[in-house]
Amino acid sequence: MRAEVVATPTTWGTKFRWSCHYPPDPGQQPPESAYVPQEPIRYELVLVGRDGARTVAATWSWSGGETTGLDASTAVSLTEMDRIEITLDGHEEALATATL
Repeated sequence: MRAEVVATPTTWGTKFRWSCHYPPDPGQQPPESAYVPQEPIRYELVLVGRDGARTVAATWSWSGGETTGLDASTAVSLTEMDRIEITLDGHEEALATATL
């Protein structure tokens, strides 16, 4: 997974806008037609605080293609965050990470 995330500080917390791109597995060629999983795959946008606390700021499902125009907001300020992670729903292993 490759993600592009823009985090914007606000007076009340932080706004996020992001998009995700889902390349094929390493060593595999992209399919001739767009890949569509058998079932939608659920992801989470997770904020990891400087104290290690984890906050799920957003969830979304992927059913094939690119995912663009995703938005979320939180009361957590950027100064309280150590990093932003994208994980599979219910898992702590990061698929993509941005350190702040």
